[in-house]
Amino acid sequence: MTTIKIAHMYPREMNIYGDTGNLVVLMKRLEWRGLAAEAVAVGMGDKLPADADIVLGGGGQDAAQGDIGEDFITRSADLRSMADDGVVMLAICGAYQLLGREFRTQTGRVIQGAGVLDIETQGSATRLIGNHAVDSEWGQLVGYENHSGLTRLGPGVRALATTASGRGNNGEDDTEGAV
Repeated sequence: MTTIKIAHMYPREMNIYGDTGNLVVLMKRLEWRGLAAEAVAVGMGDKLPADADIVLGGGGQDAAQGDIGEDFITRSADLRSMADDGVVMLAICGAYQLLGREFRTQTGRVIQGAGVLDIETQGSATRLIGNHAVDSEWGQLVGYENHSGLTRLGPGVRALATTASGRGNNGEDDTEGAV
């Protein structure tokens, strides 16, 4: 049986809202489908497994994103190559922002991203919080949002979904996520 390898990015640094729970749920869902899974924690300076089937990353405060920013940048070419090869990436909050071109904090600090996605995020004083339901080509996705980053999609990316409730990427254009 093939084992699905999940590269869990920065589980200590980027787990502000218990995003490791996404790993637990993902592994359980794979198990229910009779699929074996292995999680590999990838912290600062650790090798990113080139044979990962899924890259998973969670949320972190602006300071945490700054702390891992340079390390994340060293992975840019590998992450872009993996995305080009069809590796699935589930990036939440700060990890999502760092897959983009850049994240500008509320204070104006610029944290460069990996450039995997054609997105930019601007920190805001307003938090977008609440239950969230979105419509995607895979059906309705539900979850919870809690972020102050306002993400704008560039022409080189399409939205993962449109938001029916909640505020999505930026609270203005009815988009959520990016593909």
